[in-house]
Amino acid sequence: MFESCKAIVLMLLLILTIPVSVCRPLIGEEKEGVSKYGTQGFPQRAPVPPSGPSPCTYIPAGNGHCPTHV
Repeated sequence: MFESCKAIVLMLLLILTIPVSVCRPLIGEEKEGVSKYGTQGFPQRAPVPPSGPSPCTYIPAGNGHCPTHV
């Protein structure tokens, strides 16, 4: 029984590791001009406005004016 369990575990390991090894390129096989995050890399983000108090929140006796940012 132990031999059959050992054979089943080895078969499962073999079956599960083959797809993973095919998907991952070996060291030195990276294509030139392609980062590890894809062909475009990380997209550039727009600048974030500085944080500060918001007049749009409900505060009693506030002015209630909500500026629109474009």
